[in-house]
Amino acid sequence: MSTVIDTLIHVNEVSARQFLENRLVCCTPGVVKARLQSHRPHLFFVSYDPEQFSIASVQEFARILGTQVQVVGL
Repeated sequence: MSTVIDTLIHVNEVSARQFLENRLVCCTPGVVKARLQSHRPHLFFVSYDPEQFSIASVQEFARILGTQVQVVGL
């Protein structure tokens, strides 16, 4: 792993956030960590290696769940 990038994600459906976090951490190569902003349950951070993971995958996971996410910042 060369570089780890932290990205803030906004989840439209708070109920989908936990599934997205779990899916990213347990099943996605290149994701180092996904963590909640406890005082803002619709936001979470994803830490990942950009050589192994594309942040666009988060949007695809959300689409499968029938919700949407927005990449807020890098």
